[in-house]
Amino acid sequence: GLEDLVTPPYDVIGKHAESAFVARSPYNIIRLDITKDPGKTKADEQDRYLQAVSLLHDWLKEGILLRDDQSSVYPYTIKYRLPDGTTKIRLGFICLVRLTDFSEGIVKPHEQTFTSVIQDRLMLTRYCRAQFSQVFSVFSDPDNSVMNALAAAASTPLSSVNDSDGNEHILSQVSD
Repeated sequence: GLEDLVTPPYDVIGKHAESAFVARSPYNIIRLDITKDPGKTKADEQDRYLQAVSLLHDWLKEGILLRDDQSSVYPYTIKYRLPDGTTKIRLGFICLVRLTDFSEGIVKPHEQTFTSVIQDRLMLTRYCRAQFSQVFSVFSDPDNSVMNALAAAASTPLSSVNDSDGNEHILSQVSD
């Protein structure tokens, strides 16, 4: 099941949870995304990136991971419950973005990012030429025009999965 393949973002996964995700499936995304171990040497780190790119190529060759035939935007809904029992829904979407120079002021930082984490993500991207964890961004859409247009054009959900915290994640596709 899909619940055995997905994980939360890499930066919130502790060692105990990492082991549990690895045990769930030989195809769990954590096998590609988690590359850092503070006790490892530089040579060990390079080996981990080489292992990740090799595993990625195997999964692509075996059809475990597939590329879409067409460019798409993926509406993404998370339904979650607050401690008081209130249900909330977060709407968003997954898409490619254009990189811009930080000095342009388009992207504004929202948290402190450690140099070691930046280096790890950069090296993983350089080796694999892929991004395994989405970068979470917020944008202004006061009248919900973007989300309404995506909802109107979205396919029947591609998948739905409940995570270990009981949150429901629903992914759709818009390719028009």
